[in-house]
Amino acid sequence: MKYTLYLLLSLSTLLVSCGKNEHELQERKADSSFIIDETYAGTIHRDTSLCINSQAYQALMEFNAATDYTIGVAAIQESPLKTEIVVPLLRRNGSAHCTRSSTSLPDPSISINGETISSFDAFRQLRKKEFFFGNTVTMEIGASFATRSKEEGTRINFYIPEIIRISSPEVLGEGDMLPLCDYKSFILRWNADPLNEKGVVVVVEWYGSVIFGHEKEGSYVRCYDVFPDTGEALLSREMFDGIPDTGLCHMTVVRGNVENVLAGDYSYKFVGVSEEVLDFILIRYTKHEEI
Repeated sequence: MKYTLYLLLSLSTLLVSCGKNEHELQERKADSSFIIDETYAGTIHRDTSLCINSQAYQALMEFNAATDYTIGVAAIQESPLKTEIVVPLLRRNGSAHCTRSSTSLPDPSISINGETISSFDAFRQLRKKEFFFGNTVTMEIGASFATRSKEEGTRINFYIPEIIRISSPEVLGEGDMLPLCDYKSFILRWNADPLNEKGVVVVVEWYGSVIFGHEKEGSYVRCYDVFPDTGEALLSREMFDGIPDTGLCHMTVVRGNVENVLAGDYSYKFVGVSEEVLDFILIRYTKHEEI
């Protein structure tokens, strides 16, 4: 997606939405980094994790574990000015061990907070899905769900964090879109959830577009980190390595919970997650700095 910014009066005076905090936040040093860094044919390809040894990262990996079924709910806000969408997650993934296809898996018989869901279509029609967020949800696999091992149903109680909302950089109208953010002092703020123990995932992506200068078509840079759910974080400068000045960036902020369970012959991923996306322009130099 390409953007055209028709008016940039002064980079140094407009760096307000991502500036320094009233009190100093300490830049978190990466626990360790996993980096794929390649440059060829004039393009940049870089994929980095800044947290692979952290406990929060291990929790993040639970989301990627293969299971036969995924059951849960997701809240997605594609930009600060778009309406938030809450969607059910109920799908057959196929066997985690690739021994059967997704089409061979039966509809699971489950209940959510005591309401029986007997089919995929019924789950899609479940009302008031937004009320799952900020609450403890009980999901149960019914005894009627047959397995070769004849094991009884499984009940899972787990907390789904509140829907995440970015509060800074603040975007209230069209004039606030594409905030200019200094890579040295990028403070991200959101609504904290003290009951969330698995942290907040921040992903920064760049697809080669720049506001000034030559675009790097075919380039792709991604970096992600996990922060405690305190409501604010000073992003590491390493988050922006490989992204040039005035690069048009995409940030996704994610919060959620997941439980992977095995019931008889089938595995289940119970999940509740929310995310918000923010586009911004990365600033490396101002008129007061030498390039």
